[in-house]
Amino acid sequence: MNDVKIEHHPKFNKELKKFIKKHCSSNANFNKTVNGAVKLIKKKIYEKEDTIIGPKHFNSARGFDTFPVYWHKLEVANSGLRKVQHPKCYLYADEEHFCFLCCDSHINNYKDSQLKATAKQRLREMLQKWSMVACK
Repeated sequence: MNDVKIEHHPKFNKELKKFIKKHCSSNANFNKTVNGAVKLIKKKIYEKEDTIIGPKHFNSARGFDTFPVYWHKLEVANSGLRKVQHPKCYLYADEEHFCFLCCDSHINNYKDSQLKATAKQRLREMLQKWSMVACK
């Protein structure tokens, strides 16, 4: 688990920062939110701690073939949001990489099919990037 490279899609970072700035109280923090989620999810995936996050907040995503893609209801700490308003994100996590791909919230009236399509496109981009790095 310590060798897992954490690298999020650059557009995910922009999406979440924009969401926090627009919808959350001034006490919300991008880094705390992402680092807290990474810590929880790594325990769930790599250390197999099943009780750490329930299935209503984290689960395997369907439609990604054999790729280890998951969805997670991202808890934005100190946001002032109701539970249903926190963003849903898609992430990729295998033995080598941990990567948030995209996120959106019901506040923005997103369609899950569109969010999943975005996740698929960004996964392709990240896999291509990682394969190019491995070839060097």
